[in-house]
Amino acid sequence: LVDLFNAFLAKKVDVVLLNYGYARYLYNTTSSKFKLVGGKIPIGNGYGILALKSNRHLIEQINHILLNMEENGAYLKIYNRYFAE
Repeated sequence: LVDLFNAFLAKKVDVVLLNYGYARYLYNTTSSKFKLVGGKIPIGNGYGILALKSNRHLIEQINHILLNMEENGAYLKIYNRYFAE
């Protein structure tokens, strides 16, 4: 998460998508280095991850990790802990 926010502050990424509660916590406890945009986003059918075609190897790595997480139960564990209501 630290690397993600450092990239955000260095303007290497434009947006960081976080759990709503954690985003509010960061917003309330840090200086005004970022702002919250919009409200809660229900997960629904899930999120998409986009990358440039030149970064295909990164998407393949992400897909591999997500499939492993689904197979070993880690994905469901994370979902139930942070997103299930």
